[in-house]
Amino acid sequence: MQAALARAAVVQKADFTPSSLSTVLWAYAASGYYDRVMCNTLGRRAALSLKHMPMHEVTQVCWSLATLRHHEPLLTLRLARVLADRAASAATASPKSTLAPSDNSHSHSRGAAGLAGAGAAAMHPHDLVSPSPPQAVTLLWSLAQMPLTAPPAAARVEGSGLGPAASLAHTQAASLLCRVLLAPGAVEFLSMRDCVRALWGAVVLGVLPAEKGDSLSMRDSCRGLAAKLLLQLRSCPPQELSEEQLGVLHTAVQVVGGWWQVQRSLAESEGLQWQGHEGRGRFEQGGLQHVEPNLEQDLLDTGNGMSAAHHQQQQQHCIHEQQQQQQQQQRDHPQQEQQYATQDPASGLKEDARGIIDVSHMPPLAFLRSGPPCRDPHTQLSVQRDGGAEQQVAQCLPEPLREAAQAAVLRSAAACVRENGKPSLWEHEAYRVAEALGLEPVPDATALSAVESCEWQSLGGSGSSKPMLQAHQLAGKGLTAFADAQGLLVALLCEGPAHHTRSMPFLPLGSTHLARHSLQCAGWAVVTLPWYEWATLQSFEDQIAYLAGKCIEADVRIP
Repeated sequence: MQAALARAAVVQKADFTPSSLSTVLWAYAASGYYDRVMCNTLGRRAALSLKHMPMHEVTQVCWSLATLRHHEPLLTLRLARVLADRAASAATASPKSTLAPSDNSHSHSRGAAGLAGAGAAAMHPHDLVSPSPPQAVTLLWSLAQMPLTAPPAAARVEGSGLGPAASLAHTQAASLLCRVLLAPGAVEFLSMRDCVRALWGAVVLGVLPAEKGDSLSMRDSCRGLAAKLLLQLRSCPPQELSEEQLGVLHTAVQVVGGWWQVQRSLAESEGLQWQGHEGRGRFEQGGLQHVEPNLEQDLLDTGNGMSAAHHQQQQQHCIHEQQQQQQQQQRDHPQQEQQYATQDPASGLKEDARGIIDVSHMPPLAFLRSGPPCRDPHTQLSVQRDGGAEQQVAQCLPEPLREAAQAAVLRSAAACVRENGKPSLWEHEAYRVAEALGLEPVPDATALSAVESCEWQSLGGSGSSKPMLQAHQLAGKGLTAFADAQGLLVALLCEGPAHHTRSMPFLPLGSTHLARHSLQCAGWAVVTLPWYEWATLQSFEDQIAYLAGKCIEADVRIP
């Protein structure tokens, strides 16, 4: 029935109105049925009318394509440009026009009529153009699900200059949507489930590699939005979130903690001493303390960006005040300072006698601001591996919510371990090829008993259980662990069709990027085996040569 309707929709494409096109695409996305010809035909038809569609129909088209995992270069380019224009108009509009209660009801409606006729006429003219906060959440999730900002994506998209143009428009749209949600009162207008969806989108877009154009602004906006959403989710009861949403919250705490730790390390390596200001929320030894209203303004500064002159002036002021405080402390407590303060030469972070990093002089969320890139990736991994930053950022969440998110992730990891007990034929082939290259398998059978107890303290039961458990939490299914000649843990990821778009050129999804990034930050070398590349290998020798090249790209030492 669905296939027949898809063929009929392709034949009758000229008879569809723009509202009907968005409704048909949404219906197929909601039912989970995918037809490449139908998506190409109706998508290209919808691309011609995007500028004239009301905002809820544009949101339907974007959500449908992201849910169906369909990528078409021309449609993606036009859709990203329209979203950038609409989000720019929303960012400059008054808060009352974007936070109207009637707009919230329209953003979640999915009627067969597509909100045509009297419903659209009753809306405010601004509502037809600019996204409301719930619509911005859906659009941000869609852009994160179909990321185009990774360098391989722009290089592989077919068409003369179409890939880089679509990537830049995609980046600008994501940055502007984050600024819409960073507006005063926007996050407070969202439900807790929408906050988690927006948090996932902000975290995914915040870990993508930096590119030319507007990507730096996008990363700043996404990181500022992620921090603001974490603060908003403090009041969320755990029972309001599903297992998947609790897992997203746990992953977000890890990623945001990694951003904070790397930024702190970079500031220390550059000789800068960050210092907070009175009346602002700041990270202290016990966690996030005394959040004042000025913290929201600092988040807005983070998301909207600061001028270079103002940022340099603030740095100079912070350095001057830090020097004065250090001199005063040395005069008051010279012996105590020498006794309790130590410095780790590897990371450059100062710790007290209890091993707690002193971050009380950092400005609020300074780790989210753009900084120089980490020159040594291994230094970045070693800084994030200890989990200290994750624990400090996690303190902004109440204990019941932290425990619920932790338990949800452990249950998911247990399911992945049980699933990996029955590897596929593809995983068997990759396992044999890796052994032929000389990589040493790392067994994960010891992790099963530790996970099924669902107690975090049991993870230290054996030497291999904790890293394997952590890898299954981050990567999910399709992971096989090895160790190279230097003992570095290697995550061999067999990425099937669910990890990429359904249409060529098979771009990796946002969840795929996030899993790779999280494994790298946990100290793993990630070797990806996409299904469409592995399927072209004809012999065992071809597989060995292919995997050897992948290992060289990931800096894995083959014996």
